[in-house]
Amino acid sequence: TQELFTAGSTMRFRLDSYDHLREVASHWQLEPTQLSPGRYTGTLEAVHSEKIQLALAHHGCGSRMEGIVPRGTIVLCVAMSSFGSMQFRGSCVGERDLLAHDSAHGLDFSFAGPLRVFSLAVSKNLLESRAGRLWQCDPGNLSSRRLCYADPQSPERVCKMLEKRLSQGRRLPQSLVVPQAAESFENAMLDALLSELSEPRRPEPSLARRRIAHRAAAILHQRCRE
Repeated sequence: TQELFTAGSTMRFRLDSYDHLREVASHWQLEPTQLSPGRYTGTLEAVHSEKIQLALAHHGCGSRMEGIVPRGTIVLCVAMSSFGSMQFRGSCVGERDLLAHDSAHGLDFSFAGPLRVFSLAVSKNLLESRAGRLWQCDPGNLSSRRLCYADPQSPERVCKMLEKRLSQGRRLPQSLVVPQAAESFENAMLDALLSELSEPRRPEPSLARRRIAHRAAAILHQRCRE
């Protein structure tokens, strides 16, 4: 992850096309697809420590975003608009769902209209270390589990916290080069975010098999109707 996270660096862009977005997000090999009419416009700003990239993006029209996630990194997405208009890997996003992307599946989410979204790209080892301190469970393979906010007010509190951290990083980017200050910044942000989530549980094997069976049956039923 270190080649992506240059400690102390910041960025701020006004975007006027998908080509511009692709250029700015070249490390992620982003491939956007437009889903609603009109010209695409947006903004992107980000701050970096060695182990975290915190970004806030505004996308002006409905889109699907696909790309890669570097090995050893997990990307958490916190939306600031209606969850009802979003999909994650083809499934609807619930009001309390937090999106987690990993290198095995890459980036893949879509939204029907304009969207403001925070993305927190973090070292997998660091994220699982902080989760292990907070939760009484094995934090391994965290991104394979469903991550949910603990209560309806959690998303608003998380967004306010991330706005504050982004502002702090913009004002004092040099502090993120100092190891002790950067570690404090990283740990405080992750602890605040993770404390707003319900402790994730691995699905019971029998329940997971039932879900797969129901999904397969639904697909077969749909194909038979066609």
